[in-house]
Amino acid sequence: GNGGVQAAGQTSVMMEAYYPTVHDLSKYVFSKAKNVQASWTTEENAGNHYRLNEKYAPEANTSLYAYWLSADAGDVILNSMSGDLDTKGTFCQQYTENEVTLPTDIIYKADNEHLLGWSTAVNYSVKDNGLLDGQWYCGGDAIQPSEESAIALYAHSCNAAGAYVIYHPTNGEAIQGGSVLIQGIDKVTEGATITVIDETVLTAPQGYELIGWSLEDNINQTD
Repeated sequence: GNGGVQAAGQTSVMMEAYYPTVHDLSKYVFSKAKNVQASWTTEENAGNHYRLNEKYAPEANTSLYAYWLSADAGDVILNSMSGDLDTKGTFCQQYTENEVTLPTDIIYKADNEHLLGWSTAVNYSVKDNGLLDGQWYCGGDAIQPSEESAIALYAHSCNAAGAYVIYHPTNGEAIQGGSVLIQGIDKVTEGATITVIDETVLTAPQGYELIGWSLEDNINQTD
């Protein structure tokens, strides 16, 4: 296994894996009241920790267990889908009843791997217009704890093979929530294009409408 989880956990569910299939573990993530799944383990409450989105190829029939963090209103859980949150190899951390600033410096093994953003989804899909679904936030954003439920955010990365555009709505708001919109492709091919998104994905401030996007903040010229 790689990395670890910074908090105590408990086991609740089990999954069977069979050689030689490579399993995308993000397809099996569970939900449980007042808990957030942090990782997968090879033993109940112990063993190697595997990330929620690990590509797992066991050498024999293997049981994997959901590793849970007890989480309630006021808790914020940060979980990196690639790379570590500190030099100890921690990829999941839990905070309680405090504002949390999303990390910008994820520790990646590859030089060409970088933080794309923080999402509410373990595994996101791409819409027809190229937008990544789910709610997205940037590193450095301040996340306020919720009085209603725990908040779990997942750090996703990108590399030089892809091309992405990150839209900052400034005074407007993204209809799907979050602080930014992300659009792009994970592997650029010859002739690939990205069409700039329109006003249908934003809620503009009262009395305003979107007339275009700028490469800089707070200027009148648009592209």
